[in-house]
Amino acid sequence: MMPFSRHLKFFLPVTLIGISFLIFDHLINSGSLPEKNGVMLSSTRAPKLELQSYHSGVQAMVPTPVVREAIHVSSPLKQVLLPPPASLLESLEASKPVMDAFLGSPVPSRAILPYIANGDTKAVYIFDQGSPTVIEPEKLLIKKRTQGGGSPHDVLFVSTPALLDGVARERAEWENDTSLDSSLDPRNDHALGESDYELVSFTPGTQDDHRTLIAQKSLDEARKALQFVDFSLQGGDPMSLTPSLESVESIASHVLSLGHGGSILLKVKGKGFIADLPGPDFSVFENGFIDNNNLAFQEFATLEVAATNDPGAFRQFPCEPRKTILAGCVGVMPTSKGGDQMDLSQVGLRKIRFIRITDIGYNQNSVIYDEDPVVYERNKVMAKNYAGVDIDGLKLHHAFEKRSP
Repeated sequence: MMPFSRHLKFFLPVTLIGISFLIFDHLINSGSLPEKNGVMLSSTRAPKLELQSYHSGVQAMVPTPVVREAIHVSSPLKQVLLPPPASLLESLEASKPVMDAFLGSPVPSRAILPYIANGDTKAVYIFDQGSPTVIEPEKLLIKKRTQGGGSPHDVLFVSTPALLDGVARERAEWENDTSLDSSLDPRNDHALGESDYELVSFTPGTQDDHRTLIAQKSLDEARKALQFVDFSLQGGDPMSLTPSLESVESIASHVLSLGHGGSILLKVKGKGFIADLPGPDFSVFENGFIDNNNLAFQEFATLEVAATNDPGAFRQFPCEPRKTILAGCVGVMPTSKGGDQMDLSQVGLRKIRFIRITDIGYNQNSVIYDEDPVVYERNKVMAKNYAGVDIDGLKLHHAFEKRSP
C-alpha cells in the first residue's frame, strides 16, 4: 500500500491546479479580471457575446437617418463597437443580382438605384445606341417599400448623351424637308411672339396609384405655370437644389404636372397659326434633368397637332418609348439641351392651330429613396401630386396671324 505522504504529493498539485482554474473562470464570467497599465487582461477563452441592438440598413424601412447607429455588442470583457451596417443602396449595389443586371450596362448601378429602391418600378429602360438595356427591379430582389406606390407597369427612362445626339440628328433631318408652306403673304401675315398661345383645357391624370387624380390646378394657375420656360438645369436633380417642402411647392408653381395619362390642349392666340417653315416650327419643354453622370432622366408624353379642334383632325408625332421610337415624344430633350424641337413636315401638315400633349401613362414616378428623412418626405410630396410629365412651357418659332382688313 502506498504511504499517505506519497498520496499527498500526488493529489495536492492536481487539486491546486483545479482550484486555480475555477477562480480564473469565475473572474472571466464576472468581468473582474485585473488590469495592467489600464488595459484589461484578455483570456484565451472566448467571451459570451450578447447582441444588444442591431439597426439594419438593408431591411429597415425608409426614412433612415443619414448617420446610422453602430452595432453595440456587450461582452464580459469590454464593449465592442462594430462598423455600422451598410445602407440600403450600398447593400443593393453590392448584391449579386444587381451586379449581374448592370454588367455591360452603359450606366453604373449607383446612378439608377435611388429611383428603383422602393420597388415601385416595373422596368428600367436605358437608351444608348441600338436596342435599350432593360432591367427589371423585381429580378434584383428589390422589395416594395412604400404604401400605395406605382403601377406594376411603370417604367423609368434614362438616356445617355449618345441617345440624345441621335434624336437631335433625326429631328434635324425633318427640318431639311423642302416641301414647305409657300402660301404665306408677308403683306397680310405678321409674326406672333414665342409665347402667343393659349391653354384651352387641362384634363388631370392620376397619382402613382393610378386611381386618385392629382391635385387639379385651375386654368389660371395652369396658364401661369406654362407662361415662361423657367428651367435650364444641368448637372443634377432640380429637387436636390431645394431641400424644403416650400421650395418644392414653389418649383411646382412654374411647371404643369399632367399626372399619369393627363393631357392639355393649347392653341395659337386669336386666329393665329403655326406654319411649316425651315427649321423647327415650335418647341415643347418638359423639365427633365441631366444628372452628374451626364444621364438624362425622362418622362414622356405624346404630341398631336391639328388645324381644327376636331377629333379626327389631329395627327400624332411618332412616339413609342418601349420600341425606342423617341424623336416625336415630348420629354426627350431637357431644357438645357433646347427642349423638344418639332417640325410639322413630320406629320404632313403645313399649318396648325392646336397642340395636344398627353402623358403616356406609364412614366415611373415613385418615391425616390433617400436615407435623409427630410429629403425623403419631400420626395413623397413630389410623387403624390406632381406625377407624370411636367410641362414647363412652349415656344412658337413660326407663328403668324392674318392682318385685319
